[in-house]
Amino acid sequence: MLKEFTDQLQAFGRLDVMGVAGEVFQEAAQVAAEAVVIGNAFGPGAPLDTGFLRASFRVAKNAPEDGPSERPPVPGRKDGDAPLYPTTLDTSAAQTAALGDRIYCTTVAEYADSLEEGGLTRRNGPPENVGAPTQFVAPVEARWLQIVDDAARRVGYGR
Repeated sequence: MLKEFTDQLQAFGRLDVMGVAGEVFQEAAQVAAEAVVIGNAFGPGAPLDTGFLRASFRVAKNAPEDGPSERPPVPGRKDGDAPLYPTTLDTSAAQTAALGDRIYCTTVAEYADSLEEGGLTRRNGPPENVGAPTQFVAPVEARWLQIVDDAARRVGYGR
């Protein structure tokens, strides 16, 4: 009788508690990556000029993945032209993550740090943002607990 009860408790912990906690982790990782790169309620997204910075981000599981570090030259491109590079983000690594995995959202675009830390300023966008530094990682880091709470609510954790 005691063994059956122990087995049931372990199954409950493994399937119900850990399983749903894994879903929370997946959802929170995906939302955080989107907030950094594209923008959502938790972050503004990376600044968009040519679209290269956003297109250079990679979301990977357990080891960082490098994207391109420098955009190819575009003859005849002028500041303010429409973005040239796709801004979709592949978050499938976050969608398949398990508890204990690490999720990396990385870029090796050389100017990303300067944008985040204020060494470079935006060239395009709303008039009030042109010439201003744009933090796009720090706001998401500051909201991480909110992201997790929101993810838990959406997947039904704790009900």
